[in-house]
Amino acid sequence: MKLVQLIKGIVSFNFNEFSKLVIKKSDNSVYLGDLKFNFKGKPYSVLANRCICDISTYYVDIYDLNFVKLISIEKEGVVGASIFSDAIYSIRWEDGNENDYVSIYQNNQELHRYSDFYGFLINEKIRLVYDGFNFSKFKICSLENEDILWSYSLPEGFNIDGKPHLIDNVLFFTGYNEFQKNQLLTGLDIETGAVLWQNHYKITSEHQFIQATAFNEKDQLYYGFYSTYQIFNPKTGELVLEKEIPEIAEHKLEPYVNEIYDDKLWFVSGRGLNKKFGYLNISTQQVELLQDFPQEEDEFFDTPVYHEGKLYLRGKHFNNLYVFE
Repeated sequence: MKLVQLIKGIVSFNFNEFSKLVIKKSDNSVYLGDLKFNFKGKPYSVLANRCICDISTYYVDIYDLNFVKLISIEKEGVVGASIFSDAIYSIRWEDGNENDYVSIYQNNQELHRYSDFYGFLINEKIRLVYDGFNFSKFKICSLENEDILWSYSLPEGFNIDGKPHLIDNVLFFTGYNEFQKNQLLTGLDIETGAVLWQNHYKITSEHQFIQATAFNEKDQLYYGFYSTYQIFNPKTGELVLEKEIPEIAEHKLEPYVNEIYDDKLWFVSGRGLNKKFGYLNISTQQVELLQDFPQEEDEFFDTPVYHEGKLYLRGKHFNNLYVFE
């Protein structure tokens, strides 16, 4: 692949519905091509959530990635906002005493208000709430009211890592204990909180634990290309496949991020001058692209993004966005 563009100072990016690149720079400015978004108040944007917010003293304007205003919500003390669905918005705000709240709006009507909400919306009916910043236990609550539907505590010493993922009726998450000596994978029934399956792994130099982190919407399986190639079923807890890939030893690969696009498992590997990227075809289970990508500085990259024939790699330390075609 050929490097066709290098954009500096990029902290996040996404694409609008017309596949146009939208970027957020380190100064919080947002661009759609050469067009800069004109913030009138405090800028707040989460491009991954396809949301741009212009926060004023008494209201917040929410825009999509086409820079089109979706809604204007009257609310003082807004800290941030996100789009949950076409007509549902989540607004985080503070009162005059700096107490933290989250309000759920449908169109311009406040449906619900929650205090000290540490968690996220799972769907339009339920939310997951942590015990403050304690990620060893959580409760599932109704969005309609404050009713607790069920709660769950991880085994002693374990904390959830990352965001739990709902796949059909299974709430799947990964946990680690202190110093990440052990890995705990769990699948809970979203209706009852019952443990459907739970697997425990020791993290050793032999890498006998689950490293599949890229979710494939097509078959609802996780894929991973790290020390080995793995396929994992989050609904059953089954390691479907684990396979040695010769290129790992042959080229001394050390893949550390994966993402799936069009049946290709893209990866970035190595450090410094040994940096490489490529993809493994999940149909053939073969590495079909492996390209050198040497870095003078010790840069690490976000998960690869492949969009309409172009590969986007963003460095996390120096905020450079590399575009390959």
